[in-house]
Amino acid sequence: MLTPKVSISHIAFCALASVADAIMVLLIYFGFALIYKNPLWVEGLTFKRVFILIVVGAIGAILAEIRHLAAGNWSYAPSMPIIPLVNAGLSPVLQFMLLPVIIYLSSLFVFHHIYQRQT
Repeated sequence: MLTPKVSISHIAFCALASVADAIMVLLIYFGFALIYKNPLWVEGLTFKRVFILIVVGAIGAILAEIRHLAAGNWSYAPSMPIIPLVNAGLSPVLQFMLLPVIIYLSSLFVFHHIYQRQT
């Protein structure tokens, strides 16, 4: 049986990457709030807005992956599927195509659930 070797520096790096992901989700949210001139823009999600959000998430993830790969911050395992032309990993790009939508819709659901309890 193989025992994975995990170091404190690896855990710290993953924690920092998670914080960077959270910041990217917030930047996307506030960017759309400025564009739509509405901090509650998530309440008006349409198919078009979801599509734009998915595209923006994909572009942001691709740019971040290209930058970090070029800087040598990380590399992919041989098993990572690579998106042709951009040479970015499929799973991190899919993550940022879907997670912002899921996070915003989940937050909206929780917000409405809490608000309904208070009224």
